Amino acid sequence: MKNSTVSLFESYKQKLPIGQVKLFDWVCSERYKEEAKYIRSLSEKSEQRKYKAELPCITPSGIFSYCSDKYLDLHSGYICIDIDGGKDNPEITDFEKLKQDLSSIECIAYCGLSISGNGVFCLIPIEHPRYHKEHFYALEKFFRDRGIVIDTSCKNVSRLRGASYDANPILNSNASTFTDRIEQPIRLIKQHTNDENMQGIPIIKTPQNIPMIMTPILQRIGDNQMDITGNHLRWFSIGCALAGEYGEEGRYIFHAVSRFYKTESYQYTREETDIMYDSCLKNYYKYKYTIGTFYHWCKEYGMI
Repeated sequence: MKNSTVSLFESYKQKLPIGQVKLFDWVCSERYKEEAKYIRSLSEKSEQRKYKAELPCITPSGIFSYCSDKYLDLHSGYICIDIDGGKDNPEITDFEKLKQDLSSIECIAYCGLSISGNGVFCLIPIEHPRYHKEHFYALEKFFRDRGIVIDTSCKNVSRLRGASYDANPILNSNASTFTDRIEQPIRLIKQHTNDENMQGIPIIKTPQNIPMIMTPILQRIGDNQMDITGNHLRWFSIGCALAGEYGEEGRYIFHAVSRFYKTESYQYTREETDIMYDSCLKNYYKYKYTIGTFYHWCKEYGMI
């Protein structure tokens, strides 16, 4: 088990690191034993959060010059995931038992109680640190398939882990490396009516010459609020595929599949999507994208 070096911060409020520590030495330390006991004795969650915010914390996924994803200097090779009770996992109340249940998962190198005692955190070695988020999305599915919801904010490589203490953590020095990757998060969203799904999409007459296969695809995308466009290049390729196959009438489909497109810096708007499709109509013939490109990504995301 690699005992990587990570950045140490004075508290959650501070963005500049105050030093570096060894990851497993820090999470296994008894230094914050009394603080953990005190926080777990508090009945009000607001008081727990207030006290927790003042404790030291680390960036388990690496060394940073500043607490932000873009200031990563060296990845630790680990992802830290949080499993909390409450609304995420209301059926989980015995976290000591949860630790024992998780001990059978070979890729977990460490599992211990959170500072409140109402959750656990796990350290998992990953195969390709440069694909941190892709590994996280695969872990999200891995645990969901086992009936467990993990905290989505852990996808950020600069995610902080506050000081805690566990007298009996689960340690596996021979933990296997997690290799699975998923390019985009898969969300299980409640069903919506067609009107809700189409809100914000321009009113365009549904094309008459689109094959029947398209109707259930668009319905599944709407029902699951699924983004199959992924990134700017794929978004463009899908637009070109639709433009080449259906011309102007493909604009309706492009809006329907683009409306859940969202990144850290951009989310769907009718105006931007029209601009993109205008560009696709003008340039699709320069590329080798076909309707097969569209169907490929639909299949990748389970829409067909």
